[in-house]
Amino acid sequence: MLRSRPKSSRRMAVSPSRHSQAAARQPRRGLGRSLQDVIFFVPFFLYFWLYVNPRLIYHGAGIIANFPVFYKDWSFFLPFLSYPGGPVEYLSAFLSQLFYYPWAGALVITVQAWLISLCIDFVLRTANLLRIRVIRFLAPILLLILYTRYTYHFPTTLAFLAAVLTTCLYLKVTLSHAEVFRYVSVFWVLSIAVYYLAGGAFLLFALVCAIY
Repeated sequence: MLRSRPKSSRRMAVSPSRHSQAAARQPRRGLGRSLQDVIFFVPFFLYFWLYVNPRLIYHGAGIIANFPVFYKDWSFFLPFLSYPGGPVEYLSAFLSQLFYYPWAGALVITVQAWLISLCIDFVLRTANLLRIRVIRFLAPILLLILYTRYTYHFPTTLAFLAAVLTTCLYLKVTLSHAEVFRYVSVFWVLSIAVYYLAGGAFLLFALVCAIY
C-alpha cells in the first residue's frame, strides 16, 4: 500500500498536464484555421476581382437574363414580404448591384463563400468529423467554378447560406440541452423562420436537423 501512493500521486500529477496540453492546442488549432482561411480566401478575392470581374456578370452581355433589378422604394420592397423566400431574394437583388464595382462584387462573393465555409466547419466539428474538415472549402470552390462560367446563382447561394446559418444556430442552442421539448420547439421556430426567409432552402435545414 505504501508503494501505491506514489503511483496515484504521479497519475494525478500527469492528469493536469494533459489537460493543460489539450487547452494549449486549442489556440493553435484556431490560429491554424485562421491561416488556412487567409491563404485560401485572399487569392479567392483577388481572382474574382482581377480575373472574373463581377461587372461582366452585372452587365450580362445578353447572356445572363436572370440578373435582378433593384429600386429603393416601398412599392418594390413590399411584394418581397408576401411569399416564402422573398426576403432573401430582395437582399440578393440589393447585394447584386455591388457587382457593378468589381472589387465590391468580389468582396460580396468572398464573404458569402467564407461564411458558408465557416458554417460547414462548425457542423463538422459538432459531428466530431475533424478529419474531413477540409471539405469546407468545396462549396467555395464550386462557387468559383460557377462564376468563372459567368452564370448568376447568387439568390440560390444566399438561400443556402441562410439555411446553414440557421442550422448552426439550431446546433448551438440544442446541443447543450437534453430536453426533447427544447429540440422540438427550437426546430419549429427556426423552421418557420428559415422557410419564410429562404423558401425551399428550408429542406436543407430540416435534413441536417433530422440527421442530428
